[in-house]
Amino acid sequence: MKESMTVVFDMWNRYWDKSGYFGILLLACVFLLFLGRKKREGRYLVIYQFLMLAVYFCPLTAWLIQKCIGWLVYWRVLWLFPVVPLVACAFTLVVDRWKSKWLKVLCAGLLVAVIAVGGTNVWQAGNYVKVENRQKLPDEVVKIATVIEENRSSEDSLVAVDDHVASYIRVYDPSIKMPYGREGRGAVSSNARALYRTIIIPDPPVRKVTIRAKRENCEFIVFQVQNQRAVKQMERYGFELLDKAGDYGIFKKIRK
Repeated sequence: MKESMTVVFDMWNRYWDKSGYFGILLLACVFLLFLGRKKREGRYLVIYQFLMLAVYFCPLTAWLIQKCIGWLVYWRVLWLFPVVPLVACAFTLVVDRWKSKWLKVLCAGLLVAVIAVGGTNVWQAGNYVKVENRQKLPDEVVKIATVIEENRSSEDSLVAVDDHVASYIRVYDPSIKMPYGREGRGAVSSNARALYRTIIIPDPPVRKVTIRAKRENCEFIVFQVQNQRAVKQMERYGFELLDKAGDYGIFKKIRK
């Protein structure tokens, strides 16, 4: 249950990111509840919005939904939030409160500007980056693959990675093997599935990751290192830091 709630809050923060859209949504709800209460449709939208918030943050429903659709796509529950119709309804009522045609036009222009400023510019959000490799893969994934190629004891060495790296690393080098496939599919044991569920958690528990990785005979573990404490914990449990690629730490099992 604790792990499922960690996913809930992580997906929430990543979905809204640093945009002002959630603030706009709250203002729209307040307006429809107190200033636009004569509009029945608006009240229904607000009630539905609060219902979906309860479903999203309730530990029991969050755990059940994640069991049904998977941990990584829980953010899709946020698609059920009536953000667009709710904001559109509130903004329409705001514009409609003005009698003058020109004031309506001015108000509509200001509200459109609020939406534009509240969002994140697609060209500056890191969605598009220039990479140097011919496969057009993220540079940190290429570096991870290169470090593994240079340090693995054999081509049969196993690597435990999260879904972001797993989506690309075998495109760069199909000889790199993992104890599970993308989204945990293809895991041959319950321990491999548990390893996958553990390593995809933001700031994964080091002890659990290393124990499960050793059971699968993984030579490498790659995950996003949040602080130096995680590096020291990995060394304590038998994995040394070879290199870093962006936020990722590349760890190799210490041979004794």
